[in-house]
Amino acid sequence: MHNFKDLNIWKESKELVQLIFLITEKLPNSQKFVLTQQLQRAVISVPLNIAEGAGRDSKKEFERFVDIANGSLFEVEACLELSISLQYLSQTDLSEIFLKVDRLRKMIYNFKIHLQK
Repeated sequence: MHNFKDLNIWKESKELVQLIFLITEKLPNSQKFVLTQQLQRAVISVPLNIAEGAGRDSKKEFERFVDIANGSLFEVEACLELSISLQYLSQTDLSEIFLKVDRLRKMIYNFKIHLQK
């Protein structure tokens, strides 16, 4: 078992949650129950799956939860891309978030490699 609070991927994903919650305030009210909720649920899923996986008894189980967290990260990115396509947000609005998503994806990949050893 790992202490998830010590993991850099958890810390980084927690920061991403904060950024996403801030940016969703810019979405129109008509999207409060559609895109906003989906984006917030997806981003919260990242650190929650990392934490849940850290509490599992095997590296293999932890790896599975890290995979789920990574899938949620892709969902976040897809929602952000849709928000640009729908002209709710701009590429400029999201540049910092896209960098953080990319960095976190690389960190998750490297952590998964570490778990497989």
